[in-house]
Amino acid sequence: MGLGVFASIASLVKTTLIPYYGKTGDNLWDTVDITLWSTLEQQIGMIAVCIPPLKRPFQLLLRRYGVISKNESCGIPSFETGVSGRKESHYEPGSFGTMSTNTGSGFDDLPA
Repeated sequence: MGLGVFASIASLVKTTLIPYYGKTGDNLWDTVDITLWSTLEQQIGMIAVCIPPLKRPFQLLLRRYGVISKNESCGIPSFETGVSGRKESHYEPGSFGTMSTNTGSGFDDLPA
């Protein structure tokens, strides 16, 4: 979210530059600042979008080199232990999505 604020600031700066467009009579020169801030806004937005998925790989890398301990969760939920501290199973017999023990082709129910 922090980088999104910077992208918004870049957008506001770009918006404040619009009244100065066309003042010098040289359209190419007038577009330099607007283009610079537009490009900066897009690049900051792309960086802000790409950072969250990189959290897990960076954590694994930092754990490998011992920068963070293996016991730190760093906000990643662990499904191995529940509130009671014992391992819980997320499988409920008879629930939707259970696997069938049928070893057929799966087309046994279809009419011939």
